[in-house]
Amino acid sequence: MKMKFALGTLAASALLASGAFAATPSLQIDQMTVDAAGLNLARPADVARLYARIRFAADQVCGPRNITGFYYTRASYTSCVSAAVQQGVAAFNSDTLTSYYQEQAAQPVRVAEQ
Repeated sequence: MKMKFALGTLAASALLASGAFAATPSLQIDQMTVDAAGLNLARPADVARLYARIRFAADQVCGPRNITGFYYTRASYTSCVSAAVQQGVAAFNSDTLTSYYQEQAAQPVRVAEQ
């Protein structure tokens, strides 16, 4: 099963929502295909694999994470990845994947261990 879903920047989404799309001759929205072939979404390990693929695709489409030479993560990157992952999970329409996504979103982010 292959799912292709549009992952774009927030600027592209804002253009579409505001109706400015009609005045824009062309609009590029990056896309990636996330493949679920060979995965059984009844198995937790396969659900985790699919989620990792969705996260990877979101990272590739929304990147770069930061500006070269700086460790600060761009806010637009964080927003884009969050929206793209949410759209990707919804596109698969799987209860097990949705539950896994909700569990991952609820976990606190650890920056570093000492």
